[in-house]
Amino acid sequence: LMLAGIGLVSTVTGTISSIFTTRKINQGKGLGMVESSNHVVVCGWNENIEHLLSCMAQIADDNKENIVLINDLTEDQLNSIKARFPNLNLNFVRGDHSNEATLKLANIKEANSVIVISDDSIPEDDDKTILTTLTVKNLYPNLKVIAYVTERRKIPYLKRANADEVITDENFK
Repeated sequence: LMLAGIGLVSTVTGTISSIFTTRKINQGKGLGMVESSNHVVVCGWNENIEHLLSCMAQIADDNKENIVLINDLTEDQLNSIKARFPNLNLNFVRGDHSNEATLKLANIKEANSVIVISDDSIPEDDDKTILTTLTVKNLYPNLKVIAYVTERRKIPYLKRANADEVITDENFK
């Protein structure tokens, strides 16, 4: 009876610790659900995001700003970014930011705002920005969405998608 009790307790303890370890590993790889609230979700990646993060880091001061990045960066690239911005609480979700399931992993329901940024290196990535804006506004119409596009001719489409703010290359130069 004692051996069975010891075996049962060790099995339960091992299972529980395995669940927590798996969850932590998945979050580190960008595959788990983000549990932040009142955070900023940044969808996409280009060279302007590091400038954006440095501005946020200057504003954050002592209280860490919660930021969730949705993109396809490698784990090493993400760790490098986390090291450069220690006063930001950076979380990461790997995947396609126009996908509803990926947005839900980033917990956009509890977010303050969403920033959608086109990748300059991918042709027609502005279309993905428009699609992401439509998806976010369809899910949560009151959520503030700021969208960045490289082509000015895409601005009317973002306005129809109900983007709250639209930024173009001219705003960064």
